[in-house]
Amino acid sequence: MIPLPALRPTAPAPMRRCRRSCTAWIALALVACSAGSEVTPAPTDPPPGSGTAPVTDAAPVSTATPISLWWVDALEPGEPGSAGLVNAILEGLPSAPPVEVVVKPAYGSAGIEAVLRSTVNAAPERLPDLMVLPLGSLRAARAEGLIKPLPLTGDRAEAAFAFAADRAHDGEQTWALPLAVDLLQTIGRNVTPPETWDALERSGIQPLILPLGGSTVPDLAPLLAVYAGFGGSLADLPAVDPDALQSAFEALADGLAAGWLRRPDNGSSPRAAWNSFAASDPPLAIVDAGSVVDSQAGYPGMTWAPLPGSAGPVPALAWGWALVVTGPAPERQAEATLIASQLADAFQAGPVVAAGWLPARRADWQRVLSSTLDPAPEADYLDDLEAQLDAAILVDGDSSWRAGWAQAGADLAGGAGAATAASRLLGP
Repeated sequence: MIPLPALRPTAPAPMRRCRRSCTAWIALALVACSAGSEVTPAPTDPPPGSGTAPVTDAAPVSTATPISLWWVDALEPGEPGSAGLVNAILEGLPSAPPVEVVVKPAYGSAGIEAVLRSTVNAAPERLPDLMVLPLGSLRAARAEGLIKPLPLTGDRAEAAFAFAADRAHDGEQTWALPLAVDLLQTIGRNVTPPETWDALERSGIQPLILPLGGSTVPDLAPLLAVYAGFGGSLADLPAVDPDALQSAFEALADGLAAGWLRRPDNGSSPRAAWNSFAASDPPLAIVDAGSVVDSQAGYPGMTWAPLPGSAGPVPALAWGWALVVTGPAPERQAEATLIASQLADAFQAGPVVAAGWLPARRADWQRVLSSTLDPAPEADYLDDLEAQLDAAILVDGDSSWRAGWAQAGADLAGGAGAATAASRLLGP
């Protein structure tokens, strides 16, 4: 944790401060969105030294039938359902067949993962050639045969941060190309964030804005992090430690009742917590770094730290997205891999920041952000954030256990108490 000078924030609300490259991506996204085009033709001559020659040699690019891509709204900065950003990227790829983009919701009963499973069961011939999936869903998707191995060397996937690379490459085959990541962190306003819950309660530095009551993986991350901070093992989910669960839920219920914990003004996500922090004067908040990084330089009094635990800070919880090949036709998988490779490369700078995420690729990570954002985040902040990403924990997503945690979080947010919330996961 790095304390900075005690100055008032100079930006009253979260704002995107991108250099020309980032601003251009947002503008291109809006133009592409207004054009309403779903099919994106691109040049077909491969660039020299692109690293994709094995794919194009195995299956020369054909523009007869567009490659289908399922994208998610979480990676688009425009209006819901728009494909402006991804279409702008596809138009600039040096070598690719035409691509037909369909944008799906990120989560929920109509979310991209749910639609994938229902399509596999009902109409497998309608599967897309290429799609994005949550990093935390890759192990299950691989085990169920929902995704295909990519004919790429392992160093492509292993170039990502460890928690993402671990899901994208199994030591023998590459299954995905990480696109974007995010994680939880505690931020402060002219104060040092306490390292434990007891210290937080005694410090008088209150309130801490804590997102609670949502159902998506990012929304549940703060609740899971508190559980981990009291000794719970996230690797054992859906099994839970009753003592750790009860201690964590009692701390949350007591803090909410006493007022030293407070939910965001609007919404239940880490990004909602950032909006509350930026729009008012709470001293502390648990937020996602992807919402903060482009505005951090506008808050000279900002401090940051990992989340508090019962005995000390806990590793950050992370989540993100990756490109996978899903189409059943082998003759199209090479073309889909070519697009995935080039799209993943192109997404790592201006586009990923424009969409509100962090680059997944470890190499030159700080340089990419410093050259994309204007003003650039402070070097100390990027140093600490990169270290948190190196140590971050990714929780494998599974809707069967997420539902119980979402109900427990809603109970706590509604004031139902620790015992009621814990019964959602332990039984009556």
